[in-house]
Formats: sequence, C-alpha cells, structure tokens
Amino acid sequence: MRRKLLGLTVMACLVGTSVFAANDDVNSRYAASYAVTNAISNVMQGDSSADWMQRTNVSVSFQKNWKPQYELETVQPLTHVDKDTKSVVFTQGRVANGTDLGTTVNVGVGYRQMNDSKTSMVGVNAFYDHGFRNHHSRVSGGVEYFHGQNEFRANVYRGLSDEREIDATHHVFEKVVNGYDVGYAYTFKGAEWAKTYASVYRWDMKHHDDAKGFYVGAELQVTPNISVDLGYNKVQQQKGSTFGKIMYRLGKSPVALWGGNRTESVERTVESKLLSKVRRQNNIVVERYTKATTEAAVNDTTIQYTIRVI
Repeated sequence: MRRKLLGLTVMACLVGTSVFAANDDVNSRYAASYAVTNAISNVMQGDSSADWMQRTNVSVSFQKNWKPQYELETVQPLTHVDKDTKSVVFTQGRVANGTDLGTTVNVGVGYRQMNDSKTSMVGVNAFYDHGFRNHHSRVSGGVEYFHGQNEFRANVYRGLSDEREIDATHHVFEKVVNGYDVGYAYTFKGAEWAKTYASVYRWDMKHHDDAKGFYVGAELQVTPNISVDLGYNKVQQQKGSTFGKIMYRLGKSPVALWGGNRTESVERTVESKLLSKVRRQNNIVVERYTKATTEAAVNDTTIQYTIRVI
C-alpha cells in the first residue's frame, strides 16, 4: 500500500512542479523541487532504511532556462557485500524525464576493488544510454580511482544510433556525438556531508567547432534524506550557465549537515564509497543541424542538448 501511495505522490508532484516551472522566478522553482521531496518524505515516514533505499534517489534538477528534469537513480550490488568485502560487482540504473530531452534510460555495470588497508580503490564501468524521444543510443566506458578523500574519474562516450531526421519540412537532423570527460572530486575531512567536484569535457562536433568546456560544483547532504547539487557549466566561446539539483534519498544517509553525523569515522578509508554513484554525463549529447535540399551544403547552426553532470 505504501508503495502505491509513493507512486501516486510522485505523479502528483510532477504535475505540481511543472506548473511552478512555468514561473520565471527562481525561488518558485526551488520551492517546487522542495515540494516534491517533502511530499515523498511524508509518504515514506516510518519506513525502515533498508540498504537498497540508501542507494536510491528521487530528484528534480534544473539547468537551461530552469526547466525541470525528474530522475530516479539507484546503485545496487550484484555480489555479496559485508564488512570484510574488498571488491564488488554492481549495477547502476537511472530513468529521467525532462521537457526538452524526453525520457532517457541509463543502465550500467561496474567493478571496484579496494587495497588491503581500504585506503584506495580502483574501478571500471560500462553503460548503455537510450533516449526515447528520437531513439538515440550510446555506450560509454569509464575508469575510477579513489584515495582517501580524493576521487578521479574518466569516461569515454560513443554514439550507436544513426543520423535522425527530426523535421522533414525544414530538413533538420540530429546525430549523437562522441566525447569524453575527466573529473576530480574531494570530500572534506571531518565534514563528509560536503563534496566539491570539477570536470573538463570535449564533444566531437561534425558541423561546428568541438564543444569544449568545464563544470565545477558542490554536493551537500543537508539532511539524512535530502541533498543538493549546485554548480556552474561553461562551454568555450559560449555564456556559462548554472545548474541545480535537489535529491531525496529513500533511506537515510549516515552523515548530514543537520540531523546526522558530521563525519563517518576517525579512520580514513574508502569503504563507504564502494557502492557510491558513478559520476558521468547521463544525458545523451547530440548535434542538431540543417541540410540543404540539394544536400550540397550544411548549415553551420549547431544546437546541443544539455551538457552537464547529474
């Protein structure tokens, strides 16, 4: 019964947030995102924090023109995990829906291995991404290295789907672009509820200059259930943009600014990150262009979907 109530609540919140999103006032948009997480919190009151719930988030994010995107994301182990575990095979899944992007699904598997002292860890992962609006698909491969409070990541993305004509009248086409990103993140000692991150990226455009840029941001676990992610994204030769995201964790985080522990433990290990979320570009990046009717010329106008971290 509680699961049905949760589903109905989420649906109601999506409708309510869409109404708020029509307002140009930024405060209204944050109020809308808070309404979503607060409603889910009320439904989940009294539920025990099972392990799978602690690794499952429901979130609302905003970036370009502050249009909302709704997401459900989870990370779950495929092999046994206990206090003595030093390696794990895991799966990460995500489904998201946004006004501009439609519905996108990301499915991935990964492997992580800690050293004997659990002070460092290496990992590899592979993902398949599919966008339903124009049937775009993509694969990616990534590597990770964790040491103490530091995290290093690199991802390579390759498009699978062919060129799609999305407007036959004006001969507008889309094509998934290849690219890569390299990132670094740092979790503050004694305040593991706060993490900062930075990344550089490059997308291989065929009809325009390559899209090169960077983003920086901070992720804060405000309460055991609610966290926020705020940052700035800058594409070379384009105006930078801010992005924001508010997430509700179905289970409670052991560390939080309010209502939880400020630090995980005195001993510094990477054990708590064994099943942390893989940071990558989940939204499929495409290049949009117009072909002349003679097919002898290509308009230089290029439009990307969003370029951001989620």
